[in-house]
Amino acid sequence: MMVAKSKIISLVTFNHYVFESANIGTIIFVMSKDGPNVTTIEELLPNGTNNVIKSLVLPVNGSPWEISVKSQNIELLRKIEEQGILLGQISTMSKGMVIKNRKEHLIRHSNKGYLPFLLGSSIERYYYQPKFYANYNQIIIVGGTRDYDKQTKIPRLLIRRTGDILCAVFSQNVELIESTLYILTSENIDLKYLLSIINSRLLTFYLRQKLITNKQGYPQILMWQLEQIPIITNADNNCKKKLINLVDQIIHLKNSSTKINFPQEKEVIQRQIDAVDKEIDRLVYELYGLTEEEIKIVESS
Repeated sequence: MMVAKSKIISLVTFNHYVFESANIGTIIFVMSKDGPNVTTIEELLPNGTNNVIKSLVLPVNGSPWEISVKSQNIELLRKIEEQGILLGQISTMSKGMVIKNRKEHLIRHSNKGYLPFLLGSSIERYYYQPKFYANYNQIIIVGGTRDYDKQTKIPRLLIRRTGDILCAVFSQNVELIESTLYILTSENIDLKYLLSIINSRLLTFYLRQKLITNKQGYPQILMWQLEQIPIITNADNNCKKKLINLVDQIIHLKNSSTKINFPQEKEVIQRQIDAVDKEIDRLVYELYGLTEEEIKIVESS
């Protein structure tokens, strides 16, 4: 509506907080009733100088404004998009629950009638550990997914909503899920194969370039943004098996690491985890057909 009725001459973004008491991103619109259709995107630096990023025509059809995408990355992002199917087309996603008086209903140890209650802080890439438990019949759900079947359907992926990286885990256990996690199920794709792609460096690069909300303050990933992530579904069986096997390896290594108390042994396992992670990234780059130069762009971002 704003673009249709007037011209946005420039958009000024900030790479720092503007208001001391508000951890939220800020943007300045410079508008005119008349003028060119091209909008200049600028970044205001802490020292007060302006850095012109690019000029573009803002869409008026409701599509997102890609004001933070660097010009040199546009072709790479387009390449990623052209080869994949939107995640929302091959999966079903729902948000975890919001419960009233959470502290009153969560306990630290398992009890009869209680299920693990997972928060965003309960997970990291490929690994999660329940910190709390709750009785579904005693909690009062005030938001998010209320449906018990959606809450507990397995197998599934759990994807963290907050942060500026894609962070997901595989779960085949019945648990209750809080609203800082998204629940993903699919009958159309192997979930461990999908997990390898979601947790890859390439997809976090894509997310940071195009989709993440409130980068400067409290970064988070909205569900509709997750649904826009392009996923390659037509990989050959050999590639899929390799990625699934690597996911199994990294899950095993992460679980093993938590049971070890000796720092030297933990370091050995961490090096193994890093090696497997790197191999997953390599296969995903190959899957999306990235060149050596394009890989450098991703890894230097």
